Amino acid sequence: MQPAVRLLLSFLLTAAAVLSLDAAPVAAGPFAGYILPREAALVVDTTEEAVVTVELRSAEHPDARQSRTVITSADDAFRAAFIFSGLRPDTRYNYRVSINGEPSTDALRGAFLTPPSPRPTAPERPLRVAFAGARHAGARGDPAAANALPALAESGVDVVIWTGGQQPAESQSTPTAEGLRRQFRTLFEEPDLAPLLRNAAQYSVWSRYEAGHPRSGNRWIHRGVAADAFCRSLPRPVCGHPEFGGTASQVRLGPAEFFFLDAVSFHHSADGGTPRAFGDAQLAWLLDALAASDAPFRLVVAGRSLLTPVDAENTWRFARAERDAFLEALRSAGTPGVFFVTGAAPEGEMTRVSRTGTYPLHELTLGPVRGSKPSGQTRPALNYDRMPGTRVGQAHFAVAEFDSDRGEPSMRISVVDASGETLWRDTFRASELRQREASQRRTP
Repeated sequence: MQPAVRLLLSFLLTAAAVLSLDAAPVAAGPFAGYILPREAALVVDTTEEAVVTVELRSAEHPDARQSRTVITSADDAFRAAFIFSGLRPDTRYNYRVSINGEPSTDALRGAFLTPPSPRPTAPERPLRVAFAGARHAGARGDPAAANALPALAESGVDVVIWTGGQQPAESQSTPTAEGLRRQFRTLFEEPDLAPLLRNAAQYSVWSRYEAGHPRSGNRWIHRGVAADAFCRSLPRPVCGHPEFGGTASQVRLGPAEFFFLDAVSFHHSADGGTPRAFGDAQLAWLLDALAASDAPFRLVVAGRSLLTPVDAENTWRFARAERDAFLEALRSAGTPGVFFVTGAAPEGEMTRVSRTGTYPLHELTLGPVRGSKPSGQTRPALNYDRMPGTRVGQAHFAVAEFDSDRGEPSMRISVVDASGETLWRDTFRASELRQREASQRRTP
C-alpha cells in the first residue's frame, strides 16, 4: 500500500472512530417523505454533524438492496435526505438507520409499501390514505378525546396527507430562514407520531398556519423565505410550478391523483382590489391538470374550505368571484372524478353541491386532529349543503381506502375519532363521479 493511501485511510478511520465515540442524537426521524411506485425519500435530522447511513431491502426480492450514506452539516440544518430509486411497485421495503456506525435501534427502523403502478382500472390491492386536519399545540390536562394523533399513528395507513393547520410549537414575530426551518422541523419531532412517520408517506399543503403568520399572503415580505422552508421541510417530487411559483404540487398514487394547492402565495385580501385565495395562474393549472389526469379519483387538497357556503376566515367564500368562476369552468369542462379534501377548519363535515348537467361535487372537510375549537365558538352561518350526519366537533381524522366495489374503482371514506371508533363512513364508486351517474348518490 502506498504511504499516501495508508495515511489517508488512517485519517478516515480515526475520524470515524472519533465520531462513533459520541453518537449524535437524532432530532427528528427517520421519517418518510414521498413514496412512489419506483422512488422513495427518507429523512433523518441530527442535532450535530454525524455520519448517517440507511440500508434499504426487500424481503420479497433479496437482490433489491440499496445503501446510502450522508454526513450532516450545519449548512443543511443537520439534515440527511435519502432518495432511493429503482424500486418495485407494490412491494414492501424494510430499512434501518445507523448513526456514526453504531448499530441500528428499533426507533431507527421502519418499513413501507410502495404504491401500485398507476392504472385507470380497479386497483389490485387497497391503498389506504389518511387525511389529518389542524394540529394545535397540546396542553397538559387536555382530555384524551382531544388528541387523535395516537389513533392516527396506529391506523396502519400507507399515506398521510396533512390538509392544513399544522401549527408549529415555535413561532417568530420576525421570521428568519434558519428559524423557519427549525419551526417546520418541530412538526416531525412528536413522539406520538414516530411510528406513523417512519412507515407511511407524508404529504402536506401550505396554509396560513404553516406559513407562520396569521395574515401571510402574497404581500407578506417573508413569504419567499417561508415557502422555501416549507418545501425543504418535507421532501416532495415537485414543490411549486416553474412558471408561477408557489408551493403547489401533485402526485399519482394507484387509482388516485392528488393535487395540493397553495393557499398562501396568491392570497389577496379584500382591501385594495379583488379578493383572491388561489390566484388565476394556479387555478388555470389545476383545471388543466385535472383534465389531463386519467385517474378514476382526482382529489384536490387545500388548507381552506372550498365548497361550503359559509363566509368565514377559513373558507373560499370571501373571494366569491374567484370561487364561482372556477366552479363554473370545472362544470363546463365536465372533468370526471373530482373530489375535494380540505383542512384548517374548526370542525369536520362533508359538503355536497349539486350541479346542473353533471355529477355533484363533494368536499370532505377535516377539523382538528388534535385540539378543538375554542369554547363558545360557533360557525357564523349554517352550511346548508352539509350531508346529514357528517358534522364532527371532536378531534378526528379520515381514512380513504381505494379499492374495488362491484368490479370498479371505489373510494371508501371513514371518519375516526381519538378512541379509534368510526363516526361515519361513505363509499364512492368511480362511476358515481361521472355525468351519467349524477343522480345515484346517497347520504351516508
